[in-house]
Amino acid sequence: MSEHEGGTRTDNNVTHRLGRTSELTDPIEALPIASSDDLATMAINTRSGLATRRLRAPTNRGCFDSLDHYFSPEGDPRAYQCNWCSKTIWTPMTSRANLRYHRDGSLTSGHLRSACPSRWRAIAAGCNLPPAAGE
Repeated sequence: MSEHEGGTRTDNNVTHRLGRTSELTDPIEALPIASSDDLATMAINTRSGLATRRLRAPTNRGCFDSLDHYFSPEGDPRAYQCNWCSKTIWTPMTSRANLRYHRDGSLTSGHLRSACPSRWRAIAAGCNLPPAAGE
């Protein structure tokens, strides 16, 4: 057990300062260090937060259908076709947030972006979707 930023750590669990415990998703293995350059790179990665990405809070995304059930890819890798309203949704290569916004809508700074107009048909067909932003 070791002290780390006000908390304690065992083999697979981390206890935070506030008493919460998080479980590590992957076991941490010792990495062989070949040179001092590797050690410097590891220190930079640790300070920038790259080493802490193994801690993940539990989410409820697993209980809803995947975006792949709601959209079909088109010819362009950035374009997806909605299976229920036939609208084409464009996404950047690094994120699929536009697909979630189309399916679920969003509420940002008091501005409501409505969900897919044919969302009710998807639910009637058996899709398990999260509540829409306007609900």
